[in-house]
Amino acid sequence: MDKIWFAGKTLLKNYEANLQQTFFGCHLIKTSSRIGIVESEKSALICSILMPEITWIASGGCNGCKWTETAVFKPLSGKRVVLYPDSGMLAKWEEKAEILHSAGIDVTVSRICEGLPNNWDVADVLLRERHTQKGMNIGEIMAYAKEIGVSRQITYNV
Repeated sequence: MDKIWFAGKTLLKNYEANLQQTFFGCHLIKTSSRIGIVESEKSALICSILMPEITWIASGGCNGCKWTETAVFKPLSGKRVVLYPDSGMLAKWEEKAEILHSAGIDVTVSRICEGLPNNWDVADVLLRERHTQKGMNIGEIMAYAKEIGVSRQITYNV
């Protein structure tokens, strides 16, 4: 982590800079009313393709970007926020939701991944559902991502 901060300060040519991490996709929050928060950046990108009516952002992990600190979650004020924890993480994300709620954020926690295999997330659920309904595979999803201009933002391993 220190190397990331150091690199940022080097690029800025300001070693006194106070750099603060934020949500992946935070720049999209301002113009949105519905926000979905997931752990991984990959999941935020996949969900934004499969459910574009919601603005998807990522915390970078359960404790990533220190997202329960006021300065980080402040952009969520006035938005309808749904947290989508990975399977097995519901209790931890409910604790975080309580912190946000006590600060006036309109937040709920989805249970969509409860009972699924470890490390499954909402993107896995949406991909499975899309494949079941339309027979889309990862190649077809990537073709759709290219069509709407976001394919360069997505990497995947097969």
